[in-house]
Amino acid sequence: MGFAGTVRRAVAQAPVTHMDETGTRVEGTLHWLHVACTTLLTCFWVGAGRGDVMRDATGIAVHDFWKPYFSIPGVQHALCVAHILRELENRVEGDDETWAKDLAAVLRDAIHRYHKADGQPLPPYVIDVIATAYDRHVAEGLAHHEALPPLFSKRRRGHHLVLRLRDHRDSVLMVTTHPDVPPANTLAEQGMRPEKIQQKISGRFRSRSGATNRTIIRTIPARCP
Repeated sequence: MGFAGTVRRAVAQAPVTHMDETGTRVEGTLHWLHVACTTLLTCFWVGAGRGDVMRDATGIAVHDFWKPYFSIPGVQHALCVAHILRELENRVEGDDETWAKDLAAVLRDAIHRYHKADGQPLPPYVIDVIATAYDRHVAEGLAHHEALPPLFSKRRRGHHLVLRLRDHRDSVLMVTTHPDVPPANTLAEQGMRPEKIQQKISGRFRSRSGATNRTIIRTIPARCP
């Protein structure tokens, strides 16, 4: 299996695994550079297709709602709340959607309570209050978009966002029910940052072997930089 394979297996078997990806060019064609990490382990690999994700992961997958992650069998999903807040802010600034502003306040309160709890579970009544407010504002957002002309509404990013928030409610609110799931996918994003810099400098990998060697070198038994 080798060193990189051992690290990858340990990351896949971790209770919480952070995941991220970015497009990259290998031998002139589009590939996908993936990172999966924990607080102590980081592994990288290059896949030829969008679906070359860590399919042997077994715990909770923290990510930014990239659809291929939902094809991983047997994992729970925790969506990056920080990413969702940015989307909600766009709805407020772009279309002045009140439901988005109210929901953002609820999610910020959830993040504040997560940090204040310092690794301890939130009280059940607090979880219920947050979940009730979340459901109310998502319902308001859905009603807002359903009241718009159908063709116009379906083309709006806000409509797609509110449907996602409704359908993946538990994944968004996992920050309130799992003390070991952070509200942001910072670990994976930090791990990917040096690779984005490398892409800006070189622009591509000339060979598949070069890309593979790079991922092995970057696979480390340490916290994401």
